[in-house]
Amino acid sequence: MTPSTLTWAMCRNLSKTIVRRKNTLPIIRRGQIKNAPAPLSNQFDVEISIPSDLMGRDLVTFDNYRTQDIYSLLWIAVDLKQAESLVKKCEGKSICVISDNPIRKISLSSAITKLGAATTFINPAEISHETMEMDLEILGKTVGSSCDVVVFDSKNFDHTNLEKFATGCTVPVICTESSLLCPIYCLGELLTLFEHYDYLRRLVISFLGDSSDQLLNTYALLYPKVGMHLHYFVEGNMDFNIWNKGIELAAQYNTEFKQFDNFFDLVYRSHTLSLSRNSLNMHEVTIKVDEIFIIITLY
Repeated sequence: MTPSTLTWAMCRNLSKTIVRRKNTLPIIRRGQIKNAPAPLSNQFDVEISIPSDLMGRDLVTFDNYRTQDIYSLLWIAVDLKQAESLVKKCEGKSICVISDNPIRKISLSSAITKLGAATTFINPAEISHETMEMDLEILGKTVGSSCDVVVFDSKNFDHTNLEKFATGCTVPVICTESSLLCPIYCLGELLTLFEHYDYLRRLVISFLGDSSDQLLNTYALLYPKVGMHLHYFVEGNMDFNIWNKGIELAAQYNTEFKQFDNFFDLVYRSHTLSLSRNSLNMHEVTIKVDEIFIIITLY
């Protein structure tokens, strides 16, 4: 079992509004990363290749994910999406979804069903650290003993507590959204960009929204590892630890991580503008349809 088997299915149901533009930059393709998984055959009668070092891993943060790992997840997701009606990669598995969002419960349930798995739902309020006397690591071990994968989706659940839960859990824990990050959501956006441009390296992504938005936090930790530049215009200050880590990753991978103080400088020469719903009240966005690729995230 691997996070990649769920990535495409969960994220393809999340709402996006997209405006396209033409490719302009060099392309990085599947064959340019060492040990990339092979694509499916046209007949979809072969087993999807999943690197052994991705098997059984948590996807709570991207700290332990290399560039090669992230690209492998995307390519596997593309292959699974192409074989949507023929591949039941999770058939016979049980997936526990911990979510308090009714809309995403429906999306997750639909996606998991398409992969052939059974779903059990738990309300995160029932396992909140403040209302439970049980240690979170022990709780993670208990939940993990009754399922094959745990999917966590609650923007109100403290991310540190989620990491403790994942440490004790004996099966992979996949985070759609927590109080700090939204890894699966952002992988879904990467998949959309990858399918549109056929490359990711050197894309310029601009974010307009709140400084504490989980999207911005995740972008800062994810985008440098795939060679993408991140520009942002926010009200307030980012979480210091995330900001500092973003600076370090940008320097390590030779990418840009820049803050702007006005909207027009932000979108200049951007390939993609990412807007959270909160940011729509900050500015009236008027952009020519053929000049930029827009992703509006609906929470």
